[in-house]
Amino acid sequence: MADRTALARGRTALIGKCLARLGAPYDGQVGQGAPVKDNERRYGLADAELAGTSGYHLPGAHQTNQRSEEYPAPIAPLVAGEVPEYNGAAVPEGGCAGEALRELHEQEMNEPLVFAQKLNMAGYRNFQQDPAVTAVNTRWSACMKESGYDYPDPLAAINDKEFSGAEPTDREKAVALADVRCKQKVNLIGVWAATETAYQQQLIKENSAELEKGLAAKRVTMSAATAAVSGAAVSGAAAAS
Repeated sequence: MADRTALARGRTALIGKCLARLGAPYDGQVGQGAPVKDNERRYGLADAELAGTSGYHLPGAHQTNQRSEEYPAPIAPLVAGEVPEYNGAAVPEGGCAGEALRELHEQEMNEPLVFAQKLNMAGYRNFQQDPAVTAVNTRWSACMKESGYDYPDPLAAINDKEFSGAEPTDREKAVALADVRCKQKVNLIGVWAATETAYQQQLIKENSAELEKGLAAKRVTMSAATAAVSGAAVSGAAAAS
């Protein structure tokens, strides 16, 4: 989460620098979506309070982070690169967002990290078949049936098409709350987490050389993001003095 926040700040700083160079009106504010912790719902819903109020819906899910449309309407086309010039100055290819992407070397980071993401997905699929996981799923399912709900595992519940509407229904909230309580009763999240960790550690061991490439690329991007934020702070202090 910290890296994601730092990267977003660096991106925002560079977009702001680009807009300033173009002479575009911008006060530095960008609309933000609801914050979600890393892997908060990797094992489905785990928060009883959210289950009772939002069901399986993510509060603020209709919002997104760092998208061009979140910038004020007059400058959004400059961020997205939808116009070729502004105030007689050429808009960078891909807009200010595209320029930020290049300065942060995000493409160079994303390419090797695709491998890590594939391992992540493979590990998730594999651990779901582990006997310890299927056993705890059975216990969770039995607990749910005691509340009148028939699902083989938590993923089936959270992905129920009945709960795909724009707003959570009372039934969805009830199912979600029972889901969380049953997870707690059988220690489902503890079993899932411990089992997946073992699978992940084995994958890391088997693919350490390839994963190191992604880590090296990430260091370059995060360094650029930190520098961008520092530069923006210095410029802001100079302008205020």
